[in-house]
Order: sequence, then C-alpha cells, then structure tokens
Amino acid sequence: MTAPVALALLVLGLSAAALTALLLWPLWQTRVAAAGRPAALWAVPLVAVLVYALTGDPQAVARAPGDGEREARRETEALVAQLSATLQGDTPAGAAAAGAPEAWAWLAGLQAELQRFAEAEAAFGRALALRPDVPQWLADRADLYLVAHGAADGEAERLVSRALALAPDHPKALAIAGGLAHDRGDSAQARRLWALARTQVPDDSAFAAELDRSLGATPPGAPGDAVRPGRPQP
Repeated sequence: MTAPVALALLVLGLSAAALTALLLWPLWQTRVAAAGRPAALWAVPLVAVLVYALTGDPQAVARAPGDGEREARRETEALVAQLSATLQGDTPAGAAAAGAPEAWAWLAGLQAELQRFAEAEAAFGRALALRPDVPQWLADRADLYLVAHGAADGEAERLVSRALALAPDHPKALAIAGGLAHDRGDSAQARRLWALARTQVPDDSAFAAELDRSLGATPPGAPGDAVRPGRPQP
C-alpha cells in the first residue's frame, strides 16, 4: 500500500472503503477466533481489502504487505502512524474513527504485529472501553498484557475471566487461563483448560500443536513446571 492510499483511507474516515473494512471486521474476527490466532494476523489481509477498495487495482493488492518482510514492516509502520494520528486528531474524521471500537482494535492488531505490545494492549483497552463485550478482544488484550506487564497484578486474569464469562469455549481465553493456572502450580486446572481449548481448534493448526505439547509435558498431578503453550502461530 502506498502512503497516499493509506492516507486517503484515514482522511476520508467514513469513505466506502472504511465502511467496507468495518463491515468485514466480524468476518475476520470469526476466522481469527476459529483458528485460535492472535489479533495481528488479520492485519495484512484486511489491508489488502482496503487497498483494493480504494484503488480498484488488483496489482495494488499484490503490492500490499507480504511481498517482503522489510517492506511489509515499513508499510505497517506508516499505516500505524497515520491511523494513530487520525484517531488522536481533532478532526471530524478523527472523531468519527475514535468512536469506532473496530478502529482501535485494528490499530492494536497492527501494533502487535510490530511487537509494540504495550501500545497494542492500550489500544485494545480503548476498543473495549467502547465495546466491552467482545471475547476475542478481551483475550487478545490479556495476551498482550501478559507480555507487556506480566501476571502479578491479576489484570490479565480478570480480562480472561471476562472473556470466558461471555464465551466459555473461547480457545485463546482458555489457553491463557490454563497458562495462568500452570504458573500458579495448578497442573490439574491447567490441563482441564488446555484440553477444553484443544477441542475448539483445528487438529492441523499450530495452536493445536502447542496445546498438545503442553498437555504432554504436564501429566496429571505434575507440579507446575511443564511447558505452557506459546502464543498461537499461523
């Protein structure tokens, strides 16, 4: 995506492309939740959708992030900078975007892709302040909170509990809750939660492989010293 295209998306705010992105958001979230993937992974395909919506040029989609790691990072960084400026700017477009929780969640996913975990966690906080009942966002924020701040203050556990209250079978929330139980030394609870998460993800997914590895390394009654699942990967 070229800088002018990205800028056009953000300046127009309520353009057809932006509305298309917001309408497509639930579809991407459903795919992410079903695969047990972290929020950052929907960023590139959504960017491609927006490029095509703005330009109508299939070749422009081919030039979206994904052709090269360095080029993808530069484009993602530019998009994050422009989106952040719009969300925090004192303009009608900025005010409209700042009131859309999906915009903050999109920003959070892009920041997570850049490994700006504290910023991504804060952006998910903004999204959840506007729409507090989205289990995927709660699980994603808990994941990022653990990376950025750790588990000592209990905030990640509170976020995961909220996610599971809304969606008891949410795989990412279950996996994180199992990891927190593992860290407390409660291997039985960790195994129960990981086993339940395992039933919610495709057998051939990397997420399933991580859960299988952790379950195998945590036999019933074992102390809390086994391998816990890592962040789900594509």
